[in-house]
Amino acid sequence: MASDRLELDAMADALAEWIATGSAVTEEDKERALEALAAIGVPELLGSLAMAERILRFGNSFHYVPAFFADWSPEQKYLLWLTDPKREG
Repeated sequence: MASDRLELDAMADALAEWIATGSAVTEEDKERALEALAAIGVPELLGSLAMAERILRFGNSFHYVPAFFADWSPEQKYLLWLTDPKREG
């Protein structure tokens, strides 16, 4: 999961390229893309995901959160990735 793929502006740029009527993306294309992403709830989803990640990181500072899940389960792998100090984000 790359954090640049979870940024609303990056999503809007990619969607704008898909919906562009010409060879170049216009500001109108990007506005339409942002409106489309907002209409399907992407900004709220990204906000919820960011909040959940902050909660998990904070909780991990008190208790080793990955230990609550089965060894090498998808949940534990995600938490290990999320709390990896080498990871940027």
